[in-house]
Amino acid sequence: MYPFSGSTTTGNTIENTSLQKARVLATLHRRGLAKRTMGSEAVCGATTEPMIPKSQYKFNTFYYNPETSESHAFGESPIRWGAGRFVPGKADPVYMIWRWKDCCRNL
Repeated sequence: MYPFSGSTTTGNTIENTSLQKARVLATLHRRGLAKRTMGSEAVCGATTEPMIPKSQYKFNTFYYNPETSESHAFGESPIRWGAGRFVPGKADPVYMIWRWKDCCRNL
């Protein structure tokens, strides 16, 4: 994932876009723009977390071939979930990013 900037030329579009999505989330956390929204310390309000809480996020490929039955975790190998998800000559993959959010209800 490091460095946050630089080229991603592994030759595989799924691996490249997966790495870019991880870098963007890590950069947002490092700059304080993305917050921790899960855990006991973030129940009634998000807290600043400079390191990315990997268990807070899950992902689905939304386009070109969607993941409909399950999502994949942060850092999970694209070999496991990305097979057949990209068709050369079509648009780049689009991901849905799911973020766990613990919240409280004030009565």
